[in-house]
Amino acid sequence: MRKNMGVTRTSIATFLVLALAQTALASPEETAAALSQLVINTRSAVAKNFTQPNKIWWLPDALYRLILARNAVLPAAVVGSAIHPLNDDGVVVLKMVVREPRNEKNKPDAVETELLAEVLRTGQLASRSTAQHAYHARPIKAVAWCMRCHGLPKGGRDPIFPKFRKEGWSEGEVIGAATARVKR
Repeated sequence: MRKNMGVTRTSIATFLVLALAQTALASPEETAAALSQLVINTRSAVAKNFTQPNKIWWLPDALYRLILARNAVLPAAVVGSAIHPLNDDGVVVLKMVVREPRNEKNKPDAVETELLAEVLRTGQLASRSTAQHAYHARPIKAVAWCMRCHGLPKGGRDPIFPKFRKEGWSEGEVIGAATARVKR
């Protein structure tokens, strides 16, 4: 039960930020910045389930993590299921973009591709504005748990999702960007 509290708090935060986004107080740029941070916070909350010992005293940590993994309670899967339904109306589009996304819903558009390149090059925030949208991107860093499915050896089989190959990421490496696109 305690494990689900972070995701519940994150879900509540999602609705609060979206409510803010609909007010006249926030510009599209401010809203995009807040929403990209929301993606990072959600990913971090879920990732803690994998990097901290579980609180179910009778269940070994390895088995606990295996259960989470087999049920797709993985950072990218949980965050994707939380954010992608928000993208349906096109007013706000949230993604976790990487060079070669496993999930097609995270495939970057032309502006997100530019932002991803900048984030990967600098490791810093990036933003762009077009006549139609405000974009904001924050770096996503690989953490310890990512290494199991995305680490070395590059090209090795992912142990949880065998149809995918490991990307060869290193812990602490900036591997992508949490992007937010907000319609003007």
